[in-house]
Amino acid sequence: MMSKNNTPMSDSPDVLKFIHTADLHLGSKFCGISGMNPDMAKKMSKATFSAFDNIVSHCIDNNVDFLLISGDIYDSADRRIYEQLEFRKRLAKLSDYDISVYLAFGNHDPLSGWSAKIDWPGNVNIMPGNDPECLFYESGGKKRAAIVGMSYKQSNTTVNLTKYYPEKENSWPFTIGMLHCNLGTDTGHEPYSPCSVKDLTDKNYDYWALGHIHKPQIIQESEPVIVYPGNPQGRDMGESGIRGCYIVTVSNRGSIETEFIETAEIKWEKVSVNVSKISDENDLIKRIEKEIQKIRRNSGDKPTFLRLTLTGRSPVHSLLSKEGVADDIVRHFRDEEESNNFVFLEKIIDNTEPEIDLNEVAKREDIVGDIVQISDSLLKEEAKLQTVRLKLDDLFKSSKGKKFIEDLSDDEMGELVKEARTYLLDRFVGGDSK
Repeated sequence: MMSKNNTPMSDSPDVLKFIHTADLHLGSKFCGISGMNPDMAKKMSKATFSAFDNIVSHCIDNNVDFLLISGDIYDSADRRIYEQLEFRKRLAKLSDYDISVYLAFGNHDPLSGWSAKIDWPGNVNIMPGNDPECLFYESGGKKRAAIVGMSYKQSNTTVNLTKYYPEKENSWPFTIGMLHCNLGTDTGHEPYSPCSVKDLTDKNYDYWALGHIHKPQIIQESEPVIVYPGNPQGRDMGESGIRGCYIVTVSNRGSIETEFIETAEIKWEKVSVNVSKISDENDLIKRIEKEIQKIRRNSGDKPTFLRLTLTGRSPVHSLLSKEGVADDIVRHFRDEEESNNFVFLEKIIDNTEPEIDLNEVAKREDIVGDIVQISDSLLKEEAKLQTVRLKLDDLFKSSKGKKFIEDLSDDEMGELVKEARTYLLDRFVGGDSK
């Protein structure tokens, strides 16, 4: 994943190079995974630290000028002394290579949280919590970058912090804003320091180093460049896909190149497999094995947790719909795995359907026909689907419900209708009627 403009990069020593990361969540717990052997569990417990080790190595190998960390270094405001000592050890390694570090704490690790009285290495600069501070990165007796940022003073920071940031001054060199924030709406994250692209653009900075959103993304490629690096290590299936940081190179003419670097030590993958042409359990096991081997070949020797979704109208639907069958298949593949370069089958989701001709069943003048007719109308007519959503509002919007479940998108509502249809058809006609 790269973003480049058309200006060629200069090989001049005046080129500025830095790495932008955020949301390390050091010490974060990986929950909900059972059945791991001790070696696998140990890899999991060290994963967030290993990902940060990779970032440190990239800083050194690429001879960067500095490292930016835009919030949520730790996973909890009551950060443990172990995480702090381990973090400091890695920052001290960067100090040995004369690489500066700029830190801005976020909602998970606000300045108000408990912190051990640990002396930071001399290369570390911590952004204050009262107002943004402008720090200048200097080398060769010259100011090469202005870095403006602030930390969260309190965890629950829901005001737009950009209004406190100063506009870029004419005398400032290449200017970077560091901010842990919720940019735009509908991000799937808590609205901490909500702001807009316009809020950032109005400051006339050159680069905004954001944090808080865990999915890596370049929001804007120029004037200014606005980047979320995502978290360097995914922690559950909700954080599947590539995870890493951005290395940014600025030429002496001001052109900016951003390059994504993967850092995760453990990967999370979601894969959907159509099994409509599979006739029995033996072929099903072979098909799952083929998918696991494909994941292993493409993993880059990284351990992977795999969630497999099976789809399609298939003869194996009747087998998979029986209680405990999917869990038994998962257990079989877990027993086959070893500790190194493992592909751990986290779950099988059965979205298969019985081999039933729905068009023919819909013609029946009984409850089975009604099931298909009603589900078809819900899937085809938006207004009717929304009536289902209204029926579920009390569940999703209740104070208790919001703690455990999120509101469904239109696509997810459609999948829910299909699952309900399959559930009912299984019980009325089974998988043998056509």
